[in-house]
Amino acid sequence: MEEVKQLVSTEMARTRSLMARMVAVGAVQDVRARDLLIEDLRRPPPSGLVALSAEPTVVEAGAAASIPVTITPIMTQVEVPAALLRDRESVRTLQAKGKLAGVPLFNAHGECVPLIEMMPDLKWGQALDEYAEGRRGMASILEVQQLFGNRWRLRHTEPKRDRYIKLYSERAALYRAFDTEYARRGGVVGISVVVNALKQRYGPWDRNSKAVLKELRRDYPDPNRGTRKRARVELCAGNQ
Repeated sequence: MEEVKQLVSTEMARTRSLMARMVAVGAVQDVRARDLLIEDLRRPPPSGLVALSAEPTVVEAGAAASIPVTITPIMTQVEVPAALLRDRESVRTLQAKGKLAGVPLFNAHGECVPLIEMMPDLKWGQALDEYAEGRRGMASILEVQQLFGNRWRLRHTEPKRDRYIKLYSERAALYRAFDTEYARRGGVVGISVVVNALKQRYGPWDRNSKAVLKELRRDYPDPNRGTRKRARVELCAGNQ
């Protein structure tokens, strides 16, 4: 009976160690499930739980052979960075609103980031909707970017990451126009009013996107364009 208790205790310790490893490497994708695991690991182990040691078990001559057990340390505390906790809380908030249905999460290196997508070949009005209001009730680029910065597109794997970086750059003038107008009066009138005002000004919504983006670059110039250009010139000069 004592040997059975020891085996059960050892197996429980090994299970806790496995749970800790799964949390550490980001193997648990569901945020709620991962938080429950961390909460359970933070509790003190049961009083009868054996403290696993790296020393081999001594078996007396004539004793019944026990089941081989791989010895692993017990992790009773899991430290979670504050930034990761903020990410998880933001993800839970969006999930509770139904805005991340089917959206995969990046869980690694102390981050939890929703990997939303950008649709190619959109008319300029559709691209504006995707940025400011989201598509079909999903989280908008603006909303996710306010919570996670540009990580939502940088954490994608290739070739999707490069495609999104390029697409975001191509539509930057459109995004800049919305940000500028929303900063002026969006807090009073709301997002939809600003979106509709831009569509009326540069419409129709399905007008040639290249022509609209050209006008937007003229009306809402990039304030950092000159700075970036000078930086590239200096970098090239330094490499020569």
